[in-house]
Amino acid sequence: MNRSFIRSIAILSGSNLVAQAINFITYLILPKYFYTPDDFGVFGLFLAIYYILFEIINLKMDQSVMLPESESDAKGLLGFSWSVAVVLSSLVFIILFVLNSIFEWMPAIIPAILSVSLLMGGIIQPSMVLLNREQRYTRLGNVRIAQALATLGVSIGAYYLMHESLNGLIAGFLGGQLIALVIILTLVASPGIHLAGRSLVRKY
Repeated sequence: MNRSFIRSIAILSGSNLVAQAINFITYLILPKYFYTPDDFGVFGLFLAIYYILFEIINLKMDQSVMLPESESDAKGLLGFSWSVAVVLSSLVFIILFVLNSIFEWMPAIIPAILSVSLLMGGIIQPSMVLLNREQRYTRLGNVRIAQALATLGVSIGAYYLMHESLNGLIAGFLGGQLIALVIILTLVASPGIHLAGRSLVRKY
């Protein structure tokens, strides 16, 4: 193993460890001092729906960003992944809004929140793949750590500011995503990002 490879592994592992440690502390602190089991039950249901839908939010095209030899092709696939996330998150909102209007099985604001969360996740995930492709491991780690810290901070702040109107754990999850989104867009946004053509999409 050469030195740069070992250094890359150390950076990724170290940043993941720090982010997971923050998450671990978060979910030790929040149930003890702030949130009830009922709050976590609602949050767990939200996450279950989120992660089911997140599996298809990019149609798995986020994984294709790593594959092309050409940097231009990779950025074209990134743009395509983003556009798919926009379309599918909008579709999710419409479907959930209609179903919820009929059955009233969740608070009215949840379809909008879930759709926004899916959109942010659908932009973040392929962008992280691009950072990985470009071997920007320190930046990749910083995004994960910032997201974990923001989740903790917003969750605590939301408990005091909006807990009666919105589950603070959901607000914390959204806050962490928003911080990650802002950071990652500053890292990957460039004029080179475009929408891949049909032939390139079919190839991957």
